Amino acid sequence: MPLRQTAMHANTTPIAQTTSAAPQKLVERDTAMALLQTSLQACRTGQGRTVLVAGEAGIGKTTLLRAWAAQAKALHGAEVYWGGCEALFTPRPLGPVLDMAQDLGPCMASLVQQQSAPSSLFAAFGSWLAVPALALGSPHAVARVNVLIFEDVHWADHLTLDFLKYLGRRIHRWPALLVLSYRSDEVGAQHPLTQVLGDLPAANTTKLVLPPLSLTAVSQLSGYAAEGTRQLWAVTGGNPFFLTEVLASAPDPGGAGGVPATVAMAVMARAQRVSAGARAVLEVASLEPGAMDAAHLGALLGESAVAGIDECVQAGLLHWQRQQLAFRHELARRAVEASLSPLRRRDMHARLYLLLRQQCNGLIDRTAYHAHHANDSTAVLATAPAAAARAAALGAHREAAAHYRLALDHAQQASPLEHAQLLESWANEVAFTAMAPDEAIAARLQAIELRRKLGQTEKVGMNQRGLSSIYRLRGDIHQAQHWLDTAITTLESIDPSPSLAMAYSMRSSAYMVVNQWRLAQLWGDRAIAIAEQFGDHGTRAHALNNIGSALADDGQLAGFEMLQQSLDLALEHGLHDHASRAYRNASEASVRNRLLAQAEALIVPGLEFARAHDMDLHVWGLLGALVQVRLLQGRLDDAQALAQEALRAEPATAANSSTHLTVVTIAATVALLRDPAADASALQLHWAAALASQEPDRIVPLALGLAEAAWLRGANESCATVVREAVQACADLTQWDLSELAVWAHRAGQDPRALSKAAWAAPCALEIAGDLEGAADAWQALDMPRHQAYALMLLDPRQRPQALEQAMALFDRMGAVACAAHARRSARKWVGEGIKGIKTGPRAAARTNRFGLTARELQIAQHLAAGASNQDIAHAFSRSLRTVENHVATTLDKLGVKRRGDVAALLAGAEPAGLCH
Repeated sequence: MPLRQTAMHANTTPIAQTTSAAPQKLVERDTAMALLQTSLQACRTGQGRTVLVAGEAGIGKTTLLRAWAAQAKALHGAEVYWGGCEALFTPRPLGPVLDMAQDLGPCMASLVQQQSAPSSLFAAFGSWLAVPALALGSPHAVARVNVLIFEDVHWADHLTLDFLKYLGRRIHRWPALLVLSYRSDEVGAQHPLTQVLGDLPAANTTKLVLPPLSLTAVSQLSGYAAEGTRQLWAVTGGNPFFLTEVLASAPDPGGAGGVPATVAMAVMARAQRVSAGARAVLEVASLEPGAMDAAHLGALLGESAVAGIDECVQAGLLHWQRQQLAFRHELARRAVEASLSPLRRRDMHARLYLLLRQQCNGLIDRTAYHAHHANDSTAVLATAPAAAARAAALGAHREAAAHYRLALDHAQQASPLEHAQLLESWANEVAFTAMAPDEAIAARLQAIELRRKLGQTEKVGMNQRGLSSIYRLRGDIHQAQHWLDTAITTLESIDPSPSLAMAYSMRSSAYMVVNQWRLAQLWGDRAIAIAEQFGDHGTRAHALNNIGSALADDGQLAGFEMLQQSLDLALEHGLHDHASRAYRNASEASVRNRLLAQAEALIVPGLEFARAHDMDLHVWGLLGALVQVRLLQGRLDDAQALAQEALRAEPATAANSSTHLTVVTIAATVALLRDPAADASALQLHWAAALASQEPDRIVPLALGLAEAAWLRGANESCATVVREAVQACADLTQWDLSELAVWAHRAGQDPRALSKAAWAAPCALEIAGDLEGAADAWQALDMPRHQAYALMLLDPRQRPQALEQAMALFDRMGAVACAAHARRSARKWVGEGIKGIKTGPRAAARTNRFGLTARELQIAQHLAAGASNQDIAHAFSRSLRTVENHVATTLDKLGVKRRGDVAALLAGAEPAGLCH
């Protein structure tokens, strides 16, 4: 990316060197310079860092970085590498890395330019960064730091974002500083960059936000009197670029092409002061986002281009970036481009397209960009699909979808076969990113009509199957079933094919989600039989996953064995989607069997794998499974935080899916457990739709939350009604789902045997049989303290008065305030009936923290968090060592940890060491 200069260099003349303004210094950026310098010094120990430089367009990010980079090279010997992202219609995959390539040495340059596989390229880049530390042999003696500056990453392509995430999460291993600049006003909550920045480790990341210039700075730079300074500041908003342009040309109101009026007028006023030849250079250069090769300017403008280029550079309107020329700010480029008449702009884009086409230099994405703006449909159809295929091969599926979308805009010139292929290719690419469901449905329907007219029955069935997938993701089960049935009918009318095998596997999946394991196995076996004829490993992995999930939900060990087979097969053949799905379904099956430790052991590597391969839907699904684990473990704070994280990561197309409903349900359930005043309206809102779906994955979590909420407020009839409706809506339920629903019916005073004659899961069977103490022990063994506390709370205090106190302590520890309040009401009732030995609640000091610690225990915990020994604590409190040992043991027990080292993280709201999210 060319280096854009938006304000003034430190200790140099302004960029607008042709004006008569005196040299000016970089102002109000001392703090930013110091922060960058501190980060650079920290990297000299071998512990790399990331610095995020954020601010609005024109705020001076590039100017700051150029000034600091010059200082870093001159004073500290840092090696600085520059790359940047461009505002192309579809960005170049790994564009910034390509910019850096020729400066990285011949080996790395060759690797980058050959478009190597992303995983190989990323690993090689890491090895290259590690060389200084390896050569020196000491993490405390790094003599040289590599500085990688990526500009304008808000325009980054998907693959570049992956690369930045890869570097940012590992930067601490290398003596390197990663600097990312971006426009904060263009990066909202749904922007792809937001998730990348959120995944960077906070311990190694510093964010630097550049503020607008103050009135004092504007006065210093302009030399105006107080009133003039205020007017200038009001017009520019303290933006250094706007300020520089206003001072250079004093424009009148107006605007061009969406560019702010002051900027557009400033740019065009200055452009008018150069010769006609220089203006021609500016106009051609404005057609290329980022930078344009000087050779292209020469080819289009002839010998006159040389003088025009020199004049533009001298005027500060363009600057050199290796063999390319760039505007010093994207807004300036847009202003010039917008000044061109539509006919002239289209003609110049056409000439650029022909030039790039003739050169065959591999800039296929730029070629497609110019073809589009030249409104040359034939050219777009010749280039955009090729650009899409290249992006898809690199794993840049968003960019591939954008190129296919561009081609579809010109599909009126395509043959029916080409049009159908474009529609299918686009729909396949957006499936990876879960984007544009309505448009994807329309594309599939249009492709079906085209394929039908072409007599291509298998392709018709394949698109019908694709429609089923889209509707299932959207939560429209009836449409999903309709299109799957239609696809199978279509595909069964011709010879067996891989498309039919996958359609059978999808039917197996549909039976799996409603716990019809025998039918899931039947259709899965049919899919596998056909897939094996064609060597279709993907369908085999998919079908094994379906059968394994169904059997595991039925409590059969063979199910988990088949899920492992599915995972092994997918990993062996590099089927990232199927491998991620295997991790996800095995995790969810473990949760449904209340095998929480097993679930967590699958979720952790599953998340790592899915994130590494950009399987966004499966990342989100695994987060949903982890949310369920945390709720069952009684870790309410963690469950709430993870629920919010999962909802932020949720693809827009999945807003009606079962995972979305589960996460929303758990978030609402946690809110109810923590707040006695909360109502169940957030849960009730989804109840009718969940029942209509007849899917247990949608119904059961919601039913359990509603039943618990009703029981806590004493509405036993409502609790029993919810359970009854849930059981009636589901064709079949897993043993655990049915058992937990039966327990709530039992607690509400109903006979659970009316629900089913099936055998209950062990803890539930014990409670229903009246063995509450045995049930509490069984829940404890499963690491489900909330369920354990309910069983203890229901024990007769005349037999075990301490059980109710234990229940309250468990509720207090997990922060389940509503549950604890219910238990205390029960305790006060028993005390009122004359039962002695029941404590109705913790002392006031213990109510001030969610762990139920007394004031002294809280002090003990704080000393433990600071690393104090028992001897240190005894000295601090003037108590005997034995007394302190007892206090420490009690405090650790209440905190629910075994190691002293976990206390600091727990008090800070983080995870204790050894526990994985």
